[in-house]
Amino acid sequence: MLTKNNSVLVIVDVQERLITAMSRQQALIDNLGRLLSGITALKMPIILTEQYPEKLGRTVADITTGLHNATSISKHSFSCWKEPAFINEINSGNYKNIILAGIEAHVCVYQSAIDLMKNGYGVHLVADAISARKDSNREFAIKRMMQEGIKLTTTEMILFELSGIAGGEDFKKILKIIR
Repeated sequence: MLTKNNSVLVIVDVQERLITAMSRQQALIDNLGRLLSGITALKMPIILTEQYPEKLGRTVADITTGLHNATSISKHSFSCWKEPAFINEINSGNYKNIILAGIEAHVCVYQSAIDLMKNGYGVHLVADAISARKDSNREFAIKRMMQEGIKLTTTEMILFELSGIAGGEDFKKILKIIR
């Protein structure tokens, strides 16, 4: 079962020089912003990965403004799981579930999702918070991940699932974010 106590949000490679080439760029940024705000409000851990940040830039400021609890990990492999720093960070928590979003859907997000699943994690792909340069690559990545057993969700769906009940402080915070 996905709960805020056994899950971590992983945002893959949403970087300055990559974001400008993405399809549905504004929708991606908006959904990632809501997702990050919700996860932050729920006081959950966040990991941001950055592919060759010295060449591709840092994670875009549009989504990181106000984030204080995120861990940034530089990587050179497509899959996050192939980076020792990422594995160490994941293993340091009691995570059973990975909430996954980012770019590019058919490369780094896909390979990370498959590796995480093969290593025993429940992977929940936030389908409205991923993108690729071409819509067809995004669509095929989603289909392939579904075939492999990755669970699909949306920004709003995952935030309500994590808040758990229609009441209380968590629910109120999430309502403000999604409206």
